[in-house]
Amino acid sequence: MKHLSNVSNNTPQMGCLSSKTDSSDQKSRATLTTDGQSTVPKLDSRLPFQQYRDFFQLKNYWKAVRRREDASKCLFFRSVQRGNKANACQVKSASQSLNNQPSTANTQQAIPQLDKQLPFANYREWYSLKNFWKTIQRNKDQCAKILLLSFLTENAEFHPLYKKLSKVELTEESAFNSNEFENMANQYLDVFDEAISAIESSPGDVSTAIDELMEVGRKHKAVPNMDASNFSKLESALLYMVQQILLDRFNEKCEDLFKKFFSFVVTNVTKGFNE
Repeated sequence: MKHLSNVSNNTPQMGCLSSKTDSSDQKSRATLTTDGQSTVPKLDSRLPFQQYRDFFQLKNYWKAVRRREDASKCLFFRSVQRGNKANACQVKSASQSLNNQPSTANTQQAIPQLDKQLPFANYREWYSLKNFWKTIQRNKDQCAKILLLSFLTENAEFHPLYKKLSKVELTEESAFNSNEFENMANQYLDVFDEAISAIESSPGDVSTAIDELMEVGRKHKAVPNMDASNFSKLESALLYMVQQILLDRFNEKCEDLFKKFFSFVVTNVTKGFNE
């Protein structure tokens, strides 16, 4: 299966002011109209920049950050966490002096609580998974096709069970250009996507997510010769899809998070199937 191509994120080159210092060039830079009005915006004296050029450069750097907003948020969050660990004593002292309360209590109030039925050790793990999933959501159709094609390639015996896909060969050229295959693939990915959305809306009470997953299991009772063990066979296809879309962001920690999430999904789908 072909890997997804890397998306270029090169920052456009910034225009820079001329470095010439002769009087004629200075005059041409300073004025645009014949009335002698300056074209360089004035900066508020309260700003820390020496000249407009400094602010102009900062503004263009920030555009690159905005173009990678999700990745930037994740990196910022990690940096804050590392900073908190390095300065734990100072943070505790400041918190107690200002609020006369233990800093640990404030931290617990600031970080949302997770339902104990979730497989994550702490909120940071869930937060990381959620941000990884945003990349998948932005490439949903492609990811769905990779997921289903990988699953059917590894488990070819299931292909005949999909009557709408009987004429679709298990190749990228055939499958990725089939509307029937795309529709079926999106149904598979939607199970995971809707579970993520349900957890995100209420991480402290995931009963809605569990109910939805159990309903998926109940619906599979109508599938001929369906066995509960078949659900777990989708794990390697999910991990492969995640690896293809995340590329160098996919590592052992990322893989472990998705294994935990898959276990949560399959456990509850199986419960519904076995009812």
